[in-house]
Amino acid sequence: MCMFFKKQPTIPLLWIVWLGIIAIAVIGILLSQPSAPISDPSKEAIDETQWQLREDHYASLVAETGAGVLIADQVTGKEVTVTSATMPASGFLVIFGDDDGAPGERIGSLKLEKGVHENVLVPLSQEVQSGEVCYAVVTQENIDQKESLYDTGDPILDADGAWVLMSFQILGIE
Repeated sequence: MCMFFKKQPTIPLLWIVWLGIIAIAVIGILLSQPSAPISDPSKEAIDETQWQLREDHYASLVAETGAGVLIADQVTGKEVTVTSATMPASGFLVIFGDDDGAPGERIGSLKLEKGVHENVLVPLSQEVQSGEVCYAVVTQENIDQKESLYDTGDPILDADGAWVLMSFQILGIE
């Protein structure tokens, strides 16, 4: 009786060496990459959506009134950075604290001339704390020379009689 043995296929030693070298190279590359923090894509999408809504609101106010203010949430401190302010005439960029969901006490202001101003630092009279809501308001100098409600001019109004403003929240220190 004759037995036929089938020879098992063998992988050439050179192939094994090359596969080993490639595997070591890939592992080395992966380990040498800096580790990036894992981000929450849904949070980034929400932030981008909120920023887009702010930009759209700013653009519509500028188109309607010639005035607008665009500001992101801020960190605690004694100044805020306004991304963009459009002034139809000279006036003030005023920062108010919150009074039950509406602008309350004035906590900062900066005089601006007519035009578009970007990355404007507005000094505050008091430090704002994490969790506070504030309002950036565009005002115009009192043209009629009558007594103004504020010494920083009168708030510019939209077609519905609402102040041209944007609210923002104070976040913790970065």
